[in-house]
Amino acid sequence: MKIVELQIDESSLSGFEATAFVENPAIEQDFIAFNKVKMADLTHNDYPQAAVDAAKRGIELNKENNMKCATQVGKVRAQQLVNGEKLSLDTIQRMRSFLIRQKGNYELATRRKDYTACGYISYLLWGGEAALPWAEKKLRQAGLEFGAYAVYNNEGLLESYAGLEDACQSGYKAIGLKTKNGRKVPNCVPESNFEEELFNEILTDILFEEGVPHYTADGKLYEGPFHLSEGKLMTGAIHTDESEFLYHLDELEEFNINVDALPNFINEASSGKKHNFAAELAEKQMLIGPLMVPNKLIPRVDEKTGEEYQVFFSKETIEKIAYKMMKDNLVSSVNIEHDGANKVDDVYLVETWLVKDAEKDKATLYGFSPVVGEWYGIYKVGNGRVWNEYVKTGKVRGFSVEGYFYNNVLTKK
Repeated sequence: MKIVELQIDESSLSGFEATAFVENPAIEQDFIAFNKVKMADLTHNDYPQAAVDAAKRGIELNKENNMKCATQVGKVRAQQLVNGEKLSLDTIQRMRSFLIRQKGNYELATRRKDYTACGYISYLLWGGEAALPWAEKKLRQAGLEFGAYAVYNNEGLLESYAGLEDACQSGYKAIGLKTKNGRKVPNCVPESNFEEELFNEILTDILFEEGVPHYTADGKLYEGPFHLSEGKLMTGAIHTDESEFLYHLDELEEFNINVDALPNFINEASSGKKHNFAAELAEKQMLIGPLMVPNKLIPRVDEKTGEEYQVFFSKETIEKIAYKMMKDNLVSSVNIEHDGANKVDDVYLVETWLVKDAEKDKATLYGFSPVVGEWYGIYKVGNGRVWNEYVKTGKVRGFSVEGYFYNNVLTKK
């Protein structure tokens, strides 16, 4: 197949012409559009193929292992991934929590090449290694925090606790909600006990989520909270003398609970709120994403001959295009789907940069994985029609740069 490098020269006609908002960007990366919506209204099924393949492999291995690994929740999750079903944000939160907790077990089984280990199989059922960065990206795009303000109640339903930071009086902090007089109110605990209480809350959530049996000595089902004490799992709050012993910690491994990972998981959850760039952009109706990616092969079809070929831009050419856009003052040259007749006003570039250091680049703050030479932009969308009719509905998902370029044919094969 013919491969063509697109370049620009110093002529006044060559270079950037406009940025189009498109549904299917040629660079195969969507921008991030932040707007305030309910968690229940957001669903996603654009998980990577590697996550789907991992789920398929997990199902196969579990069948070979007499279906003894994973809870019903994990088995359902795998089928959802394989079937391409849309996942709600609470499910994605749950996916992230599980993958973080089980990562140690998965990596240990991988090092030992023990592909029959339940920790290995369960991890695959939830999408494997590719699912975690995808889940975190989706949560960032939705403006959600990781950690203390998102845990599960005893019915396995996500309760989002964002916005409870100021719900308690001085000296107290909220850990989710509790029922009082028939209605939900903030569960305020003393700041001095916050980490211990949070540990109990999340530990209880984990045990319910994984389906760990929790019957007391008299045969009654115990509904939490739980706490760890001197190598034992105990019922009740940590400050009561009425706790009952349930399991030694090593026994929890039978239920795919990586006890060693629990402290790190709890520490992460209690680390406090970080700067939420997503929330800032939500308020301002802004879009951020890559405008051009170096050396990305883009399929094209010759309109005259019908010949299929591929084009790409080098990082040097992308830099020239970016600089020429600024020089020619085309920061507000925007249209929809490359339709020159559908130009939009009150949409303009407010920030732009070329990636110099992939690891330290600011694009990582928004969940992207930048590469050196990539061109990023942030657009302010002041046009209400564009935001409501195109961005919020998903009719446009990414940026596509258009302009006048000349061909440098590298191969005709």
